[in-house]
Amino acid sequence: MRKIVVCGPIDQSGLDILQSRFEVRVVESNDEHRFATELRKAAGAILKYRPLTSDHLEHAPDLEIVSRHGVGYDSVAVDALRHRGIRLTITNGANAVAVAEHTVAMILATLKGLVGANASVRAGKWHGDLPLISDLAGKRVLVIGAGKIGQGVMQRLAGFECDVAYHDPGLAVAPEPEFGLRERDLPEALAQADIVSLHVPLMAATRYLVDPFACKPGVIIINTARGGLVDEQALARALESGHVGAVGLDVFEEEPLQGRPALPDNGRSVLTPHVAALSDTTNRRMAVHAATNIVRFFDGALLEQDVIV
Repeated sequence: MRKIVVCGPIDQSGLDILQSRFEVRVVESNDEHRFATELRKAAGAILKYRPLTSDHLEHAPDLEIVSRHGVGYDSVAVDALRHRGIRLTITNGANAVAVAEHTVAMILATLKGLVGANASVRAGKWHGDLPLISDLAGKRVLVIGAGKIGQGVMQRLAGFECDVAYHDPGLAVAPEPEFGLRERDLPEALAQADIVSLHVPLMAATRYLVDPFACKPGVIIINTARGGLVDEQALARALESGHVGAVGLDVFEEEPLQGRPALPDNGRSVLTPHVAALSDTTNRRMAVHAATNIVRFFDGALLEQDVIV
């Protein structure tokens, strides 16, 4: 019986799919020694948080497929997988609803100063330290990345009477998204946007894609994709100077954060610990999808939309 290592935890619904066909070993994401040991005789692996390095692969001679419990794969040694002929799959679209909703929640929280207002009430100050409060109606929102999540954000913003545009640096979007005007010149689009929301994968071409100081003064920057899309040191300086009015970040260059974040607290910004995709329904959906990708691989029936390598 083939052995599958699940580096989780993942929802039981996904484990049920695997356990009917395979020997399944569940390993906690932070247990490096056991993960490396179990991987040595594994035919497949599901990865939720844990990175997979080229060194891991050198000690995994039987590995045939890596299934990501999610859509990002910047923590996986893709070139090493390709060299070995090992498949890499993602749960394409499984987290789109949750992340799009989280993104819109962050946009509204920063505009309405909900974090600072909550702190003011809890401190017994009532109107004492209220941050600047703005409306979403009439604002120009630039969505960078027009995949399923980016399109989900645009769709949800359509009812707020704001001006939605998008820029997609790497995808030939076909058909064009139903919501939003396409902007092909990123510097020009950044200079005009009141709110910038990031929804692209992290790779060489997208690292530090957005320069905070190239944005419109007072801009709100939302990032629920990957931390390396914006230089956090530059973002901290821009926030401190007031050039950036607020940020909503679910992702960071270093995860988990060690100690307090370097970003100043201006009462409008919202920071969450990479949880945008972790709704109850999405956790189940991603577990089932990741497990199904393993089954489909061994049945010779992988869906092209889920395959990275």
